[in-house]
Order: sequence, then structure tokens, then C-alpha cells
Amino acid sequence: MIVAVSACLFVSSAKLHGFILFDNLGNSNSGATIVSSSDNFLAQQFSTTDAVTITSLTLPLSEPNGTGSFSLSIYDHDPTALNQVGQTIGAPNSSIATIFSGTGSTAGLTTSSMNISFNNLSIPLDGGGDYWVVLQGNTDSYFWGITQDISGTGDGFQLQRNFFPTSSTVPLWISGLTSPQRMTLTAELTVAIPEPSTYALFAFGLVGIAICQRRRIFNAA
Repeated sequence: MIVAVSACLFVSSAKLHGFILFDNLGNSNSGATIVSSSDNFLAQQFSTTDAVTITSLTLPLSEPNGTGSFSLSIYDHDPTALNQVGQTIGAPNSSIATIFSGTGSTAGLTTSSMNISFNNLSIPLDGGGDYWVVLQGNTDSYFWGITQDISGTGDGFQLQRNFFPTSSTVPLWISGLTSPQRMTLTAELTVAIPEPSTYALFAFGLVGIAICQRRRIFNAA
């Protein structure tokens, strides 16, 4: 019996149930916000209820000059961060995964805004947390589309966006709730399922229980 019970405890993570975690990409286009150097950051918040693995990101981007490079990352959340007027709003803390780093042309950007997708991602995130998609312009200027429509779908939809301008000497973010960045973020739910070896151990345990039970019956006869 101990063997059988112990066998049930050996599990591995499996990615199941693809779903939309955050989506407002189809909302009305209200222009875009710019990042123009390595000191500029744009960030859109999202959250997780359960442990998930990020699988794709789609967002409207453009590169006016077509000569630079940028990066997209997932950041964790600092709930104690202050904005430039001293409010405790929470903001990106530090990068925990890179979605893309390279030139705009490699990513398919043009001088006009278009939806750019980054697929085949595998970024595990803990459940019950706040996170950020962060755009950083390493060289040249980049635009990320925004919307005045504050509706959205997905378990992890959040309104808050942040902008960290070059005029800041410390990372004090400007926050906004009325003009979120537009994007679609998909994920797969991460659940624990038994490994194949676990089933073998479980079956072995059941056989052992059956043998013990037969011995009890035989001894009692």
C-alpha cells in the first residue's frame, strides 16, 4: 500500500489547454507610444491565476527608420514601486525571460504599424502573480499601439501600462489606466500529471496489495 501511495506522488509538469491570457488587440487603434533608446521602456501588465506557460505574443509595432534593434521581455512585478509623483502603483521589476532581441527587420517590422507575432514560446510563469510585457528600444525608435478602449478579455487581462522615460534618473514609471497597450498573449495551463513510470509503480503496488490480501484470506482459513 505504501508503494502504491508513494507512486502517486511522482508527477511531472505537462502543458495543456491552450487559451487566451490577455487580449485587446482588436480594440480601436488610438495611436501608439514610442520608445527611442536603451533608456526607454514600455510595459503592459498581465496576471496569472494558475501556473501557465506563455506560448505566443502578438502586438502592433512599427519602426519608422528601419535601422535599429529592440527587445521584448517578460518582467516580474514590484508591488512597492513608486511613480513620478510618489504613488505606490507597482511596476516592472526585472527581466525573467526574453521573447525577442534583434533588429526590426528580422522581426518583420515596417514603417507602418502591423501586428507582429512571436510564436513557439515556452515561458513558464507561476500562478497568482503579476507580470509585464516590456518593450525596450536599443537603437532607433519603435512604436507600440495603444487604445482608449479599456475593455479586454482573458483571465490575465489588466489595464495598467507603464512608461519609463529617458528623463528619469531613477526607474520611476509613469502609469496609466486609460490607454493600455494592445496585444494578445496566449498560454497553456500547466498541470501535474503522472509520468509513465508512475503508472508502473502504481500497478506494482496494486499487485502487492492483492498478494497481501490473498495471504490474509489463506491464513484465516
